[in-house]
Amino acid sequence: MRKGIITFGVILGLALTACSSGGESADSASGESVTEAAKASAESVAYKDGTYTGESDKDEHGGMMRVTIEIKDSVISKVTAENLNSEGKEKGEEYGKDTNNEGLYKKAQDSVAGAAQYAPALEVSKDISKVDAVSGATQSYEAFKVAVNRALENAK
Repeated sequence: MRKGIITFGVILGLALTACSSGGESADSASGESVTEAAKASAESVAYKDGTYTGESDKDEHGGMMRVTIEIKDSVISKVTAENLNSEGKEKGEEYGKDTNNEGLYKKAQDSVAGAAQYAPALEVSKDISKVDAVSGATQSYEAFKVAVNRALENAK
């Protein structure tokens, strides 16, 4: 019994030590952590100046996101996003009313309001990985990311 407790303690100690490293390992040549190197690499992508558009795939309701990104001096300078319904029209105050269910309408409107925050957040952060999802608009966030990545792929 005592050996089992000691073995368990040793295993637990090793597991905690391994987990506490934060997932970063030092690059022996430069001393820079691998995570820091990956971040620097992602931020150093140079985009061609111009205006680029990307679209997400359609969701289960036929809606999608269309993003237009303006690049100046190789960085994102302006972002507009269109949150489109199945008819290709911008989702607005009417979106979700056709359900005739106040709860579903509120959810739909929360999603529209949350999705409207993504373009301004990207404009400020200049990096899609630094834009957080908004509660109630996570599907729109995933569609926004796809559209942004497709637009930026054209800007490389």
